[in-house]
Amino acid sequence: MTTAARLNTYWITCADGLEPLLVDELTELGAQIEQRVQGRIVVTGTLETAYRICLWSRLASRVLMPIHSHEVTEQRQGDVRDVAEEIYEGAVNFDWSLVFNAGCTFAIRLQTERGVKVNPQFATLRAKDGVVDAFMDSQGRRPSIDTKQPEITLTVLAGVKTHTYSLDLSGDSLHRRGYRQIMTDAPLKENLAAAILRLAGWLFLA
Repeated sequence: MTTAARLNTYWITCADGLEPLLVDELTELGAQIEQRVQGRIVVTGTLETAYRICLWSRLASRVLMPIHSHEVTEQRQGDVRDVAEEIYEGAVNFDWSLVFNAGCTFAIRLQTERGVKVNPQFATLRAKDGVVDAFMDSQGRRPSIDTKQPEITLTVLAGVKTHTYSLDLSGDSLHRRGYRQIMTDAPLKENLAAAILRLAGWLFLA
């Protein structure tokens, strides 16, 4: 008897305006479309589906797996919101050893929803502090930071009501998969070029 593959939720990001094309492509790749918002398609599928998207999507920018969310405590009128500390609280109160071990290197990427005001550099630092402090509290050792070639990339979406922490399965933007052979005076990102070709009817999945 075989066990059914577990379905997960994934966020597939793209450049603004490519969402309709990306929906079609993701459907062709076997993903179940759940929601479409600006710059992101929410899908469900197996881990194999996510890997397939990383390998074959020509339009996506990143493949994110949400793993933790932190709801923002309702603010009283007149209170000054400290988004960076909210992000720290969400990070420090999660068991990151479920995702990676202290021997790995990691990096944090920060995104913000409209209406969220925060210093991105400081908020990214506080997210990193939260992850490190969580490891120190639970294991007495900490992972190292590597902003250039990390083994683990975490993306934090700072929201109006909820902060979401995701594992970046693509690691780097998918347009950087080594397809470009030479640089030109006005280079065009591969996923944008693919979108133009798809709109022209010249590009479909093999």
